[in-house]
Amino acid sequence: MNEKENKFSDYVTFPRTFEKYVWYKPLIMLVIGAVLYFVFMFVLEEIFIAGYGVDVVNGVINGGYESLNTSDASVYFSYLSIAIFIPIIYIGSKIVRDRPFSSYSSSRGGWNWKLYLKCLSIAFGIYLAFFCSIYIARW
Repeated sequence: MNEKENKFSDYVTFPRTFEKYVWYKPLIMLVIGAVLYFVFMFVLEEIFIAGYGVDVVNGVINGGYESLNTSDASVYFSYLSIAIFIPIIYIGSKIVRDRPFSSYSSSRGGWNWKLYLKCLSIAFGIYLAFFCSIYIARW
């Protein structure tokens, strides 16, 4: 087995390195995550129905791809429906207790600040160049 295949194998078997790992705990995490997702989505829908009305929420949910960027409500709803996965994974990891919460986002055991700041600076540079070009074009 060469080194590249060994690294891939280590990544795939990473959860097994924890002391409390048992084969069925990822399945329990999946079930808990699915239940919590439906609960959180119900709460999110009720909040948006109270704030924007039933017609707007039905348009966002049933309208298809074209309706996602037509109003502020649809943009907020789509972003929040993805962002609720973070508390779902946190709550699920506290219930199942098979591994630390940080291991769901990193196989290194923590946040990689060096890589994060490098990627952030590249994205910020592209963002700055884009808006400077727009400013110069309008000037």
